[in-house]
Amino acid sequence: MDTAAKPVLYQGRRLPLAELSPSDFEAFVYVAFEALGPRLGFELRGKTGAGGDGGFDIWGERHDRAIVCIQCKRWQHVALNDAAAEFAKVALSTFLDNSNTREHIIVASGTLAKNLHVALRETNRSTLIERAIEQAEKVLQELRERVVTQGGDPSGVIREYIAGLARVEVWDGDMFDV
Repeated sequence: MDTAAKPVLYQGRRLPLAELSPSDFEAFVYVAFEALGPRLGFELRGKTGAGGDGGFDIWGERHDRAIVCIQCKRWQHVALNDAAAEFAKVALSTFLDNSNTREHIIVASGTLAKNLHVALRETNRSTLIERAIEQAEKVLQELRERVVTQGGDPSGVIREYIAGLARVEVWDGDMFDV
């Protein structure tokens, strides 16, 4: 096989995702999903920019008009609690915005913890749901209060959101390279 004809990306070198600035990392992920989205069954519709985005960095839409949330995280190591908190944040925000989010993808520049890999493989997603509820109670008090004010049960909202997702994925730098 002639590797000289292939781009540098395919010559066994890892993409230097962690070296990108937050905005450059998000822009890179956006451009990558412009190409990947149609293969995954959706088209990108926009970027939200930093802050106040309810957890959405990039969003797409499936043919059935369901929303795909893509989060860009420049984390060196993604622990289960980190990912769970992000799923909880989007679940609560989705409830408040009354949006039809059915797919959730987190792209991180670093590696994934083994227990996160295991939780993502569970068919019932019970570990991810439990951790998301725990993390929401610890770090998302304001969002939880807003959900209660609008007549929702934060734990139930999180449980329903995660269990109802058609796609739940967390990609690390190596997976994104592939």
